[in-house]
Amino acid sequence: MRDPLTGIGNRSALHQDVMQQAQQLLGLVLVDIDFFKQYNDTMGHPAGDALLRNLVLLIADALPEEATLYRLGGDEFAALLPCEDIDALGRYCQQLHQEVQRSAFSHAAHPDKKQVTLSIGATCFMPSRVGFPRAYEAADNALYQVKTAGRDAWQIIAVA
Repeated sequence: MRDPLTGIGNRSALHQDVMQQAQQLLGLVLVDIDFFKQYNDTMGHPAGDALLRNLVLLIADALPEEATLYRLGGDEFAALLPCEDIDALGRYCQQLHQEVQRSAFSHAAHPDKKQVTLSIGATCFMPSRVGFPRAYEAADNALYQVKTAGRDAWQIIAVA
């Protein structure tokens, strides 16, 4: 239920937590570190592991108190938080994006910038009405659109 490198919940913990909150409006935020493979290739895997641990601390600090952070694998993370509405979720995504932009995490292999950036995709959903797979797909589609458009941004897609 825990990721051994970062100490946060894993994919199984995320699924379990979603099922326990089936009657609540939730925000699902998917986070991907831009060009992480190049970071590992250039800086080395120990530096990549350290970056993952440090980013987890930064992301966790930016989360609302009632939110939970999970590592899905590699450089992919998810946050689950209460969702008042899409605008509130957007404010959180923007805040998280800005926190990482202000960070001092350098990225020698980044093609455009020399610092670490994130791509973020999100959605708001109620598990009992929409189902987690559809919500995950919506947030993943938002993340994919950000990556296709050049990364280092965030987007929210409403679940249809």
